[in-house]
Amino acid sequence: MVLSGHRTEKPPMDAPSISGAAIHAESFPDLTGQQQSLGRWSGRFVLLNFWATWCPPCIEEMPRLNTLQANSANGIQIVGIAADSLVNVDKFRIQHRIGFPLLADEARTIEFSKRLGNRVGLLPFSVLLSPKGEVLATFLGALDEHKISQIESIASKNKQK
Repeated sequence: MVLSGHRTEKPPMDAPSISGAAIHAESFPDLTGQQQSLGRWSGRFVLLNFWATWCPPCIEEMPRLNTLQANSANGIQIVGIAADSLVNVDKFRIQHRIGFPLLADEARTIEFSKRLGNRVGLLPFSVLLSPKGEVLATFLGALDEHKISQIESIASKNKQK
């Protein structure tokens, strides 16, 4: 079951806290199997998108994520982290022409998303990170145009900080 429409501008009070440094220290395999540290994107706003190839709402939001990656007014970097196999994710990337980095780890993706506020481990789940890796907002469910507008607004408001 996938819920949609939940958004918080700050992590829920009962969500496990994790520092920006700890988030940047995490790594996941890219589609060649090489570990990629999330710190690779330090200094930029990053939208971590937790998803899977078998998740209909995840598939639904992919074109919007591609558009956000290409046209973000705030230079937001999308990073997809799939709860799926590297083979399935690579096939999906080719078929859907994904234009942002995809990482995959069947075993660790959901647990890491829980550490970022996804209490029940549902997909899709997205987390907007500051350039320092701090959680600015979380979104449970497929990202629609309204939520993407909110993401841009939150990033814009946090540029000055």
